[in-house]
Amino acid sequence: MSEPQPSGAERRRSPRTSFEGSLSVTGRSPRGAPLATTARALNVSAHGAKLECGVEFARGTEVVIQDLKARAGATYRVVWVVSRPGQRWEMGVELVHGDPLVPAAG
Repeated sequence: MSEPQPSGAERRRSPRTSFEGSLSVTGRSPRGAPLATTARALNVSAHGAKLECGVEFARGTEVVIQDLKARAGATYRVVWVVSRPGQRWEMGVELVHGDPLVPAAG
């Protein structure tokens, strides 16, 4: 019998927090076409974020997420995507490189 795998908060490397502000998300479709949208962060951590946006990005896609107010940005990888009503999608992203939306607790 295998060990039970941790889930949810037990798996996270850093705590989640709320984030107020507009985000720009850019990436490419599976066929290489450029995609760009604004997004709302549902929560963020030093290692990733949960976003809601109007464009569906494929799992595994690298996207650049930029805080429009601070003009800071970083590259993230889409790790999951869920369709929501009204042509909206929620997606989980993990930091690949760059400065996170929120800094790691020191």
